[in-house]
Amino acid sequence: IEQGEHVVSEELDISDGERTVTLLSTKAPLRRADGGIYALCGIATDITARKETERELRVAAIVFQSQEGMFVTDATRKVLNANEAFARMTGYQPAELAGHELPDVFVHDDGGGALQATWSAVEREGKWQGEVSITRRSGEELHAWLTVNAVQDASGATTHYVGTLADI
Repeated sequence: IEQGEHVVSEELDISDGERTVTLLSTKAPLRRADGGIYALCGIATDITARKETERELRVAAIVFQSQEGMFVTDATRKVLNANEAFARMTGYQPAELAGHELPDVFVHDDGGGALQATWSAVEREGKWQGEVSITRRSGEELHAWLTVNAVQDASGATTHYVGTLADI
């Protein structure tokens, strides 16, 4: 600033002892007609919430790489993503599941409506867990513990489903 340069995108953590706030600061020197600097103009934006969201996303990314099979679908139950543990357990790569309804891809429906009852429970209660039978890509049957949770927005509408699969 003393040399007349702009300082852009400086992150500052300010604490009052109880709470820390992260600010994104931009500063620019103001010049007189003769070129001399007479003041400093600064703008600061509170980016605390954004930094917290970034931290949460990093944690979620680590959790998603757990040893349990995990998948995420949209509200229509179309697969958006699955982790490597899920691929190892089922034999299906996440990319080939993308855009497909999870039950149609690999969950074995016994014809007795068990699968529909599972999804109905998730829609009604917001969650479901229990034992399922899955046919792996190889044709081998896998008995697994499936947990499915509905993710809702602020208005209570389901936006996604998150599931975990543990080989039992």
